[in-house]
Amino acid sequence: DIIQICEKRDAEAGTSDLVNKIAIARIMKVWATSVVTDTYGDMPYTESCLPVENAITQPKYDEQKEIYKDMFKELKEAVAQMDAGKASYGAADLIYGGNVAKWTKLANSLRLRLAMRVRYADETLAKDNISDLNEENLIVSLNDDAFIKTATDYTDNQNKLYTSMMNSKYPHPEESVGKTVVDIMIGTGDAHHPDDPRIAIYCDTAYATWPGTPGYEDIAHFGYRGSPLLGSVPVEEKYPWGGGSVSRISAFWYPAVIERPLLRSSEVYFALAEAALFGLKSGNAEELYRKGVDQSFAWAQRLYTNGKSQLPAILKIFYSQVFPNWNSSWEAAYFEDKEITAAEISAFKTTPAYSLTGTTEEKFEQI
Repeated sequence: DIIQICEKRDAEAGTSDLVNKIAIARIMKVWATSVVTDTYGDMPYTESCLPVENAITQPKYDEQKEIYKDMFKELKEAVAQMDAGKASYGAADLIYGGNVAKWTKLANSLRLRLAMRVRYADETLAKDNISDLNEENLIVSLNDDAFIKTATDYTDNQNKLYTSMMNSKYPHPEESVGKTVVDIMIGTGDAHHPDDPRIAIYCDTAYATWPGTPGYEDIAHFGYRGSPLLGSVPVEEKYPWGGGSVSRISAFWYPAVIERPLLRSSEVYFALAEAALFGLKSGNAEELYRKGVDQSFAWAQRLYTNGKSQLPAILKIFYSQVFPNWNSSWEAAYFEDKEITAAEISAFKTTPAYSLTGTTEEKFEQI
């Protein structure tokens, strides 16, 4: 609608004053379309979302390949269309405040994401759409990350986890953390999988305190323990994973104001590392991989800082089921335990996990 309204107004006025609003809307349309087609494949596209006077009530399904080609075209044209000297959305733009330069980086970074997704199906198409991309015109700084923050102006705009907790006076009981990610982050004893200090703000250690009871004899302690996808298995197989014996997401995901990302600089660097690894683009794969890790740590530290300023008001509620006597005197120790320190990051960077080693596939798995 924004595209059609602005194009009509510019045409009626004989101007191009609204090109930035049109271009930004085109970028967001590509983002939305990519989510749908990556989920469902073929979808209504060329005959959908037309002006009301041209509306088609039963639009045809376009092939995903053709949709991808058009998304690349839309992103390139949107970048070429933007003009820093003309009006944008200003404060009404909740992502970048109308900053055209940052929208250009998002468009290019989104093109990189889509190119790397399509590379198995059409390597030539992928190469064609990353050949002109480099660190200068992509999202490579935390300051350029694309996200919208939740807000407290209306209840519907708050972090939904926060709203649910405040209504029920305890956190959502089903917010456990998957076994795969926990196993990777806590390390396996393998040199390539050391303990990752980011785990402390991703999740808590398991709440249960009764190892040794039936079904738990082989567990010395709970600590960080992910929840497996069990599906339709006998109840005796589910029993060892119940009763608070698995990690839940930490309180840092519950503040009222929290980032909701579209695309981050860490993803951009990992995509560039993948492209370099497979010869789709020049570059040092390990150097790019390390920059991705660095950006991920920087983001995790920002999540901690954002949460630390909001959590004192909700920690008693968050831990009401396991620490009913929670009091503010524990907060200093709590935040010290959860903080990702420079020393921890430096130590992590000395491990093999910070370097790409092994076969191409093993390096790809690390990325």
